[in-house]
Order: sequence, then C-alpha cells, then structure tokens
Amino acid sequence: YQRRVREAVVSTQSTGHTIPENQFKFTVVDTPGHAAFSRMRVNGTVLTDVAILVVDAAEGVKQQTVECIKLLQDNEIPIVVALNKTDLPKANIDNCVEMLFEQGVETESAGGAIPAVAISALKGTNISQLMNTVKSVSDGLDLTSRDDGFMEGVVFDIQTNARKQMLITVVIQNGSIKKGDMFVSGDQTTKVKDLMSTDGTKLSVGTPGMPVVVLGPQRYSNNCNVGSTVFSVSAARTEKTVAKNKTLITKLKARLTDDYATTYANKRLGVNQKKVSYFICADSRSTIDTLKQMLDVDNDEVKLSVFSSSVKSISEADLRIAESIDAQIILFNVEPLQHNTTAIVHYHDIIYDLAESIDNALQGLFPPVIIRQKIGQGLVAEIHGDKKKRVAGVNRIKGQFSQGCKFELRRYGITLWDGFISTMRFKNE
Repeated sequence: YQRRVREAVVSTQSTGHTIPENQFKFTVVDTPGHAAFSRMRVNGTVLTDVAILVVDAAEGVKQQTVECIKLLQDNEIPIVVALNKTDLPKANIDNCVEMLFEQGVETESAGGAIPAVAISALKGTNISQLMNTVKSVSDGLDLTSRDDGFMEGVVFDIQTNARKQMLITVVIQNGSIKKGDMFVSGDQTTKVKDLMSTDGTKLSVGTPGMPVVVLGPQRYSNNCNVGSTVFSVSAARTEKTVAKNKTLITKLKARLTDDYATTYANKRLGVNQKKVSYFICADSRSTIDTLKQMLDVDNDEVKLSVFSSSVKSISEADLRIAESIDAQIILFNVEPLQHNTTAIVHYHDIIYDLAESIDNALQGLFPPVIIRQKIGQGLVAEIHGDKKKRVAGVNRIKGQFSQGCKFELRRYGITLWDGFISTMRFKNE
C-alpha cells in the first residue's frame, strides 16, 4: 500500500487488481479522484457491483466525492466507505461522517446502514477489515453470472503495443472467452489470437469477473470504445452465423452504451467565441477520453474541441495538419515528438500540470481585464502654474491618494483628463 500525491500514475484508471482475500477474489476498478476524471468514474459505475468510496479523513468530502456519491446513488450501487489517511494528525473521522451524512451517505456510526472502515493505505491498517466488509455486502446482493456460452463483457481500456496492435482490456460479465474464439465488436469480428491477464500472463480461458486483455488489430480502434459492450463466440460459428445473431447482439449491446456517459456532459451556447482545436496523443484510450472531457468547454468566451487523437504515437502528417489549422498538441505520458513543429505543444505526465499549461495558453487569447476601483476622492481648491505645467491644490474628501495610482479629473460627471501625476506632496512639505 502506497500513498501517492503528485505522481504521474494518478492520471489513469486501472483494473485487473484481482485481490485474494480469504479465498474470495476482488476485481478492483481504480479511478483517480481528480475532478478532471469524472468521465472515468462514470464508466466505472457500469462495471461496479460494490463501490468503495474513499474519503480523505484529513480533508473531508471534496467536490469530486460529491460527484461520485451522486453517480452511485443514481445507479443504486451499494457503498462501503473507506476513511483513508487516518494515520495523519489532522484526520477527523467525526467530521467526515457528518459531511457524508449531509450528502445522503448515512454510515452505521451515524445511525444509517452504510458501513465505514477507518484505514491507512500508507501503513496497511485495517485493509483486511475493509475487504471483509466488501465481501459481506456483496454476499447480501446474491450476485450471479452465466459461466457458459458466449462471452459478454465491457471494454475498460485500450492501448497499443510496439507492433501497433490493439490491447483491449475487457471485464467479463457473462460467459467465457478463450484463445481461438471469435471476438465481436460492433459489426466486425476477429479471431482471438492471444488472451492475457492485465499483468501479461497468458490465459487459457477468461471467466466472469475476470479482467482480460484481448489482442486485436489496429482497425478495431474505430469500433471499440471504452465503456462499450463486446462479445465472443465459439470459433465453430462462422462470421455468417454471427451476422445472423446480429439482432441478439444489438439488444445486448443496448444495455451498455457510451451515450450513458455523455448524458453527464454540460454544454452551453455562446457567441463571439475564441475557438481552439487540439490533437491529443496519450498512453491509452481511457486517458484520451478523460482529456476530451476536460477539454469539453463551450461557453460565451471560448470553445475547445478535439479534432483528432491517437494512442502513443503521432505521425508527421498529423503534425502538419495541426499546424495548418492552428491546433495545439497535447502529449500526455508518451514519448516526446520526433519531428519539429510550429504548433503549441503541451507535454506532461501529470494532469494538474497539463491543466495549468492549457489554462496559461488560453489566457493569451484574451485582452487583459482592467478593473477600476475608486480608492479616494478630492476637490480641486486652486490651480497654479502655466499651460506646460499645472499644479493643483486638492482637498482630500475621502479615501487615500497614491502617486502610483491613476487619477481622473471630472467636472459635472464628465471626464476631462485621466492619467498619472508626476509628483505629489502634502501642503506642509
């Protein structure tokens, strides 16, 4: 167990952590807590039987925690609260329980039915108790799945290996998959040439609850999306047979669609906008989806859009296109560019730094905002000097005068002059 604060590894979700605990295996879908990753958390709810809501005992309930709670409540997913970092001096469990109660999460200590376990991920305190609590909650749900027949699963992540092959991570919900089966995505099929666990170990078969990695061709990048449903059928069934079952596949696929995630997007119309396009190159498809959500900005001042994206590599042709349309390039957790470019490039592996970099670049699109604040007022009592140099004797009425500030000379509400004065002194000086 390790506490990570600003490491690059917090940028993407991960799955495949099958934890054996008292002869009971847990497949953990781990999504980051940063506010930018709400799309990942939406996708995670599709796969979740029991949710472990991790709350920082020192900081309490944050905005993204509230978002997670709403997602879990809307989808009626059972919750187990993990109050983390209880080893810190600033930890305040009672305050966390109260804040959770205000959000409708009524823990057992507050008179509700939701279990909460105080843990320390850094020291491993009460982790076994947390796992046992999750097991107890899941036992009461009577979770079942179909072990035989065609596999039905949900795409969790997509990456590309060095040979430009797609590594499709699938969490199996029903049925089984093995090497040699036909893998069905949308209206395309391909033979499963290799089946692996998420740590790279080759598998003979994948069963319900298991996260597996299926080796697929590059063309599947247009048919597989994170959150979409995929299937496998026996190799004895030809593609013609699969086509005959297209109606069944369509019905099953309708259960889980990417449209579910898009219902949580907020889009507003604006006029006279500044428009900025981006090309994203990131380490995985789920990261790209998250960055697209982060760039989903459409308001009165600016509209951000992603015109293209790729996993792990960006071609010289893509660079030239980006330059031709004045698009900015985002490289996230990938190798630096191998070609020179005149486009603005954001190269980062930490989401916080990327967000700051994009924000700084956007600031240059707008003129500075000048805020005029009245700090003092006076009345001109007398004027000395000639046309070249005037000296005004002023009686201060309220506020203060400062030589570094801008002055306005008004008469009957009309500004006759504004600017900076050369010198200022009190009458007795």
